[in-house]
Amino acid sequence: SDAEKWLLEALRFFRLLLGLAEGHESNERVAEIGGLFEKEAARISALLGELYVSQGRLEEATKMYKLSLRVFRRASEGDSEQVVQMLSGLGDVLYQQGLNDRAVKKLQEAIEMSRRLSGDDEDNARVCDDMILVLQIQGRAAESLAMREKALGIRRRNQESDSDRVAAELCHVGIMYASQGMYAEAMERFEEGLSIVRR
Repeated sequence: SDAEKWLLEALRFFRLLLGLAEGHESNERVAEIGGLFEKEAARISALLGELYVSQGRLEEATKMYKLSLRVFRRASEGDSEQVVQMLSGLGDVLYQQGLNDRAVKKLQEAIEMSRRLSGDDEDNARVCDDMILVLQIQGRAAESLAMREKALGIRRRNQESDSDRVAAELCHVGIMYASQGMYAEAMERFEEGLSIVRR
């Protein structure tokens, strides 16, 4: 596709620039510029990863996400939003390939890092949603339910108590309780969700 050609050409260009900057690291300014080129190459690799996912080219997407993740980890020297995004994207791609154990590890790391960076926000809740899918596929119902409760707690703290998102989350939790035979807990969640919808 045209988008792939453009992104591959841009990636080649930034790698070329990065190669020119290498060998001159003793010059602080050149080293700084080289770091910028490397980050741009990582961003382009991430975009290629997204493109490959949309095309069903999951192995190629995995390679691009791993490349970006390595660069962003090295550049940030700690927690960063870019690392969280790459971990989450990589977790999703691994999940789509049926590599659930590896997906869980990446998603769990993304959740923990996201929490350290920004506490409990909606992005963290979305990573929890990804993790829930993987845990359900693995048949880890109790862990999946605990993760769903965590997502509910995050959404309660970050949204109005009578928001549609909280009501939907309560229904999801209720369904999970019911599927595990915990009907009293399920009814509590359903009733709370319904009371929000009726307001």
